[in-house]
Amino acid sequence: TDRGRKFKRADPGEIGFHNVRALTELSTRGKNLYLADGRGVWSSRDGGKRWDKDPCLTGDCVTVATDPFSRKRLYAVLRDRGVLVSDDTKHVKWEELGHADLDIHEILRHPRDKTRLYLVSPTTGLHLSSDGGVTVEPVRHNADPYVPQVAAAVIHPVEAERAMALSEDGLVFLSADRGETWERGGRIGMVPTFLMGDADSASMWWAAGRELVRSPDHGGTWEVVYKPDDPEDRILDVQRLADGSLWLLLERSQLVVHSSDGGETWEATKPPRKTPGAWATS
Repeated sequence: TDRGRKFKRADPGEIGFHNVRALTELSTRGKNLYLADGRGVWSSRDGGKRWDKDPCLTGDCVTVATDPFSRKRLYAVLRDRGVLVSDDTKHVKWEELGHADLDIHEILRHPRDKTRLYLVSPTTGLHLSSDGGVTVEPVRHNADPYVPQVAAAVIHPVEAERAMALSEDGLVFLSADRGETWERGGRIGMVPTFLMGDADSASMWWAAGRELVRSPDHGGTWEVVYKPDDPEDRILDVQRLADGSLWLLLERSQLVVHSSDGGETWEATKPPRKTPGAWATS
């Protein structure tokens, strides 16, 4: 609540060692947040200050995602059951859609197309569903049978026709027709942990791994914007606020680093001291 100056610990369920995998964006659901960890899906109705005592879905949860076209709909992926969807307010009832064999790690809804649902996998590639996840098919690339080992995929927030996917070895794949066809772009030169389109520029993209890089030309070229002091550190998450400031979460040093001038200068904030049972990130 104070732009990253102080942090307060908040534990879903009992205090313990929990492998947090995903957290939905606050802006998509007002003050409702949903968190995925090794125990299941947890919900908060006050922006993460307090969490329900029990998960609304139990199991080894890989990711959780909201639906921009439905305030009630929530997607989740369990490691042994695949994709599940819930349409009730409290998310007590879940429908199992399957696809556990695809090893899905991320669910991506197109922001302007209700029919498109992308399933991202680091082992089986990128898959597309046109019926809400009931049936899926691999996304075909002009040269390869599918985009291999996809680590991240994003629809650009300004120009929704454009999409980008990054493979685990740093290859860039681009689509200019909502994912119908894909072409090889450049290379970011690292294992990616994060990807996003710039909210103010239709041609700008941001990616992170051991560094924060940006591309001003739809992934053709990339420039380093931030590099952690520790060469073994990596950037787990990147957030760009409405005022244009950039916020990075570092894994090894546990620093929150932010810039208010587009990445020219950076300032670090140390989160609370790690205590027994602190969360881990995947």
